[in-house]
Amino acid sequence: MTLGDASPNIDSPVGRSRGRRTAWVTAGSLGVAAVVGGGALAWQFWTAQGPQPAEVLPDGTLAYVAVDLDPPGGQKVAVYDAIRKFPSLGKELGLDSRDDLRRSLVDGIAAEGGCDLDRDAILSWAGDRGALAVVDGDRDLPEVVVVVQVGDADKAAAGLSAIAADCAADEFGHAIEGDWAVLARNDAVAEQVVEDAADRALADDADYRRITGAAGDPGVVTLYAAPEAGPALLRAAEENPFIGFMVTTQITPAVDPIGAVMGWITLMPTLSGAGAALGEHEMAMESDYQPSPAERRLQKRMERYDELSPAEQDQLMKEMEAFHSAEWEEELPETELDLDDLAEPSDDLRRALQDFTGLGGVLRFDDGAVELEVVGDRMLGSYGGVYAGGSGHDVVATLPADSAAAFGAGFADGWAQRSLSQIQDQWYYSGQSEEELVTSLEEATGLTFPEDFEALGGEAIAVVARSGFDPSSAAEDPSKLAAAVRIMGDPDRIEEALAKVRGAVGRSGATYLHSEATDDGIVVGPNVDYLEELASPGETLGDSDRFERAVPDADGATTVIFIDFDAGNWLVGLMDDDRDRADVEPLDTLGFTVTEDGDEQHVLVRVTLD
Repeated sequence: MTLGDASPNIDSPVGRSRGRRTAWVTAGSLGVAAVVGGGALAWQFWTAQGPQPAEVLPDGTLAYVAVDLDPPGGQKVAVYDAIRKFPSLGKELGLDSRDDLRRSLVDGIAAEGGCDLDRDAILSWAGDRGALAVVDGDRDLPEVVVVVQVGDADKAAAGLSAIAADCAADEFGHAIEGDWAVLARNDAVAEQVVEDAADRALADDADYRRITGAAGDPGVVTLYAAPEAGPALLRAAEENPFIGFMVTTQITPAVDPIGAVMGWITLMPTLSGAGAALGEHEMAMESDYQPSPAERRLQKRMERYDELSPAEQDQLMKEMEAFHSAEWEEELPETELDLDDLAEPSDDLRRALQDFTGLGGVLRFDDGAVELEVVGDRMLGSYGGVYAGGSGHDVVATLPADSAAAFGAGFADGWAQRSLSQIQDQWYYSGQSEEELVTSLEEATGLTFPEDFEALGGEAIAVVARSGFDPSSAAEDPSKLAAAVRIMGDPDRIEEALAKVRGAVGRSGATYLHSEATDDGIVVGPNVDYLEELASPGETLGDSDRFERAVPDADGATTVIFIDFDAGNWLVGLMDDDRDRADVEPLDTLGFTVTEDGDEQHVLVRVTLD
């Protein structure tokens, strides 16, 4: 992610122009790497992080994303080496040396600026570090600013003035303080940021130092959200229904199989009717559709996409976007968005934002792996309070060592009701009452909500797939599907609830819901042989170095996700062509853990590379 990617994209002439200018200026800020001296100071430079943009931002900064292209500990070399492992990415960025990474960042983002920019001129003054930040502005309205490290203040001042005069048709301002340039919507905002930081900088703020420090060693990207950011986001959501919609739908866990299953069950009555209507509509459209000559020309160029230069690829994508945007405007009927129908933040989410205690994170390259470490309060990675305790690691570590993918978590008290509330908060359920959702769940499963659901879930649960797992095999012979659920808890209560599900789903229950007892619960799935293996595994993931490398120090974790891309080489087998296979070949494992520490949660996402 670049600072340009993180910039707001406001759909107005002023907003679009400002976004483009901010993006390419940010590219310049990240364009040049400083030369690290050797000799007796080599180790000091090797381990020290160096000056950071937080030094020129005020301590009242609400949110902060900083990028460091010269991080400590040899990570600069690791970034280049990691990118070069992926052929398409290396080709896209035009990397033949480590210096090319810096230039590619400038070229890639500056291409969005709409000006014929002199990249060499930018590289002559821009430094290694930059940041995107949200600070308090006049009348308590937030301001988005960019901080750029500069190697030559005079050249930077001249260059930024030229940008304002020649490239920005709307507001653009800057202020230079020492080795940093602050870019904002006008000079007054930029100068105010510098003035406020002189009184007390973000780098000296106790919350910033505590939270980012808790995220571990420095790296390529630093993330920070101040405690005040939660209430500020809540105020914005209450004042702007669209922001409220985004908050409601986006602050949700990325991977939650339990919530996904419950959500799918509640949607089944709607999907059954809507799916048939949609299929008929699509068939009618496909039978009548003929591409225009302009679209055929674009399609032919797209077939040669890999042969194009980065600039040609960028131009083609712009033309494709413009073509389809115009096409949609002609075909789609004019509709108005009823903001009253957008979901509002739930009471739980309101409390979480109001009581937000801050967030800090670091993206780093470490020992052949890329990892994102984030520390924050319990709303972070909590899956709406569905999971708690320290059983996530235990329930996954006891799975067989050849497991290709696994999700494991311990349940919180009252997890079923919390999961239902989380489902109801999603925008696509905004018109359904809780009673209607409960009815859907009970009719589909034969279970009483929430008692039977919690009995079936036990104390902790793991969803697992074995090496060689092939979902397509289920259509031909479900008994060959090497996937299952492991439940820790009272086996009698679990089996009693499972029997109700079998009765409700009929023949499918006998096909997919075989079960076998374990020392601490049961395992459930369609493949009887695999269930026997799960019940009495030989070597386990807990015995595997690959697992421990993907999820280090995970003892006591609430939630654990583990994916072994090399188990049976299943991911490579899913790719359609040699290029895609070459791009996924370097992936080794992925680990995701959530660990509770008092009122805070610690999240680690780690991808190891071959």
